[in-house]
Amino acid sequence: MIDEIRPVAPIGEAMTRYHLRFQVVDAPGVLATVAKVFADHQVSVANVRQMRSSILDDHSPWSAELHLQTHTAAEADQQACVADLIASSVVGGTPRVLRVEGME
Repeated sequence: MIDEIRPVAPIGEAMTRYHLRFQVVDAPGVLATVAKVFADHQVSVANVRQMRSSILDDHSPWSAELHLQTHTAAEADQQACVADLIASSVVGGTPRVLRVEGME
């Protein structure tokens, strides 16, 4: 039996880790640009892996794919990172984002 009703916290305050995958231009300075977006929103990067893009075609500038995992961060800060990545000239399309719960 529930003794008290507690309010649900806003999703923006949820704290967890994230895994993001997105297409980028394979050029000098791209990783630094992406890292600055995360730093600007106080989201710490735990690890990053860059590989050849899975959507290669001769007309696409998006020749690399980044897989990035964060340390624990607020949902609102992670969402701000995604918005800035989308607005960036080095990221193609919308990043795919997964929340990573547990297993720290």
